[in-house]
Amino acid sequence: MQTTLGERFIDYFERHGQPEEYEIEELEDKYLLLYWIACQLSFHRPIKTKQLLIYGVPNMQKTALFHILSRVLRIYFTSSRGDDLTGAHNYYDLWVFDESHEPKDSRGFHKKANVPIVMIANKLQVSMRDQEPFRARYIRMRISSNIHDLDEGRIIARLWGCIRRRVCNSPFAFFSTTPNHVHLYYNYCESSFPAKYRRLQQRTSI
Repeated sequence: MQTTLGERFIDYFERHGQPEEYEIEELEDKYLLLYWIACQLSFHRPIKTKQLLIYGVPNMQKTALFHILSRVLRIYFTSSRGDDLTGAHNYYDLWVFDESHEPKDSRGFHKKANVPIVMIANKLQVSMRDQEPFRARYIRMRISSNIHDLDEGRIIARLWGCIRRRVCNSPFAFFSTTPNHVHLYYNYCESSFPAKYRRLQQRTSI
């Protein structure tokens, strides 16, 4: 049974209490990663929105972080599947390509929605650094911090905090997404139509 993102977070906190969020200073560069994820999950991603490449030496908890987040996010991991993408579909919140060595062209994955993609690598390959098509499609983020006794609950609480604050700071946060009528103003004319009807009903006044 599919559940919403908010329902999964609420269910997690009901089962694990209300863990304290990590402070930004504690997370260091991992905070930027959580914030990027929060931004991708909070709103519809426009076409051609850049994906993310994170890289850094081993033991920087890059993969561990996503395994923690998989407790509340639907994440499609490719590390154990190689190039098998038959199960990668729009049901997932994130696609994570672990131990990536070559650029992945997301256009070949037959996505209908702009599902966020994260690539994980130990070092930045020349092709990832210099090839213009790859640079245009991916943001690069270096992870160099290692958190002692990385706490699952506090990581999830921080991501949920980022999502809530990102949504509440949006100018659209307190407006209905499905109003009864949509008003379009142009020059001195107004066109109004019920949102639930497909056919446009117009009334014009000058």
